[in-house]
Amino acid sequence: MRHTKQKSDQAPGELLIADIPKNARGERLRIRLTTYGGRRCCDVRTWYQDASGELQPSKGSCFRAELLPDVAGALTEALKVWEGEEE
Repeated sequence: MRHTKQKSDQAPGELLIADIPKNARGERLRIRLTTYGGRRCCDVRTWYQDASGELQPSKGSCFRAELLPDVAGALTEALKVWEGEEE
């Protein structure tokens, strides 16, 4: 999955990496690189459609970008277990 170009609904300095459909209710899982409190962060969050159809942020997690290698490794390990490669 490739990152997307800056969209009009993105803040300056924010990069949308992935926008993944989550369910039939129109929720989406978005992965973004951003800055929070002067620190580079990775934000993984569910977005939902409000009454007017606009996407709004909901539950999620924002963590220091330095943790990305550890998080990516853990997700890769989870995928291997899910696919039955490791027990």
